Amino acid sequence: MAKQMLKWFKKRIFRERDGQAIIEMALVMPLFILVTFGTFECGMALMDYVNATYAIRMAARYASVHSSTSLSPATTAQIQSIVTSNMYIANVSSRTVIVSYGDRTGGAGGNYVGDLVGIGMLWGQNLNIPFYGKSNFYVSSETYRVIVQ
Repeated sequence: MAKQMLKWFKKRIFRERDGQAIIEMALVMPLFILVTFGTFECGMALMDYVNATYAIRMAARYASVHSSTSLSPATTAQIQSIVTSNMYIANVSSRTVIVSYGDRTGGAGGNYVGDLVGIGMLWGQNLNIPFYGKSNFYVSSETYRVIVQ
């Protein structure tokens, strides 16, 4: 009696369900991988943006305390090198750093105390998501500071 009950129980549980889990996994797994790695890649792109913004802020601070009237005035090349030395962006196709000075005091304008310094960067961010492919988009970040010394 116990053998017949066990045989009936096995037949009822495993009836016509041998490949169902494999089929369901084959349908859901690509979507799961797409979402998982897509989230990871977008997180890396956000980290690159935050890192670039930090580097631009550091360069803007340097430019704001090294005006043309200070003991060691900042040049555009120095400011651009500060941006590139303070950042690490992994998946970048191109990068452009722009330094501009604005006239806030109504005087001659430029790299003087009271004027505005603006630093911006534009770069091409690469994303590589499985089952979706590679995509490239441009990201920009900028900051402005008042020159104080």
